[in-house]
Amino acid sequence: MTLGNRIRHLAGVAAIGLGCCVMPAVAAVATAEMLANPCAGCHGPGGVSIGAIPSIHGYPKEVIVSAMMAFRDGSRPQTVMAEIASGYTEEEIDAIGNYFSELP
Repeated sequence: MTLGNRIRHLAGVAAIGLGCCVMPAVAAVATAEMLANPCAGCHGPGGVSIGAIPSIHGYPKEVIVSAMMAFRDGSRPQTVMAEIASGYTEEEIDAIGNYFSELP
């Protein structure tokens, strides 16, 4: 293998290694945003509502997670939110809580 080919090979290996470290973090952000997209239908884009439904933009993560878990397990009855929350896993609810709490 020539020196040029070896350098290109090592650069490719390094890029793949870096991608393996960076891509999961990028994917996690994209996934959290995608999981939160349906919320915009009622809570507004980015969780900022202009109607009677409360805004959730910037709510503390614990408040969002607690509410969603209560809707999901039925301890906080509400037809629409119970139905929506039941479609998420605990990890997804945690990601949604992170997403809305960390919005600027």
